Amino acid sequence: MMTRSITQDPARVLAALVTHLRPDWDVPGILKAIYAAKDRGDAFRVAHAALYAAETPTNRTPAVIALTGEHWARGRDVGAGDTRFERCDVPGDAHRSFPKGRCGACRADELAADDHSPTPVPAPIPATYTGGANLVRQAAGLPIKEHP
Repeated sequence: MMTRSITQDPARVLAALVTHLRPDWDVPGILKAIYAAKDRGDAFRVAHAALYAAETPTNRTPAVIALTGEHWARGRDVGAGDTRFERCDVPGDAHRSFPKGRCGACRADELAADDHSPTPVPAPIPATYTGGANLVRQAAGLPIKEHP
């Protein structure tokens, strides 16, 4: 969804910010790259790409802003939502706000489905086992235990 491409005044402000963050990049070069990239997305996407490109120390010149790269994959258009994680794929709005594999709504569904049955009591220890264990205790000089 492209709302508004970047215009001259916001491009100048963005260029001033980028040159402040990357003093080795000059404003005219940054502006040239921004104008070359203005059709790649709305003003938000161009701003994200410019800032992400400036953040990467291996990018030597601002010309990289207009080129295809990771800095374009990280940015997003306004209203596109958060892309930091893959969302849960279970239908329903409650699930869409959680990361896949760690969805709180899925966990709540699991807990609601649990019948809350108590864990069964373990069976008594057979006398043959306790007799052998007591023989070992007796040989070691330990007290003998009585089991039900």
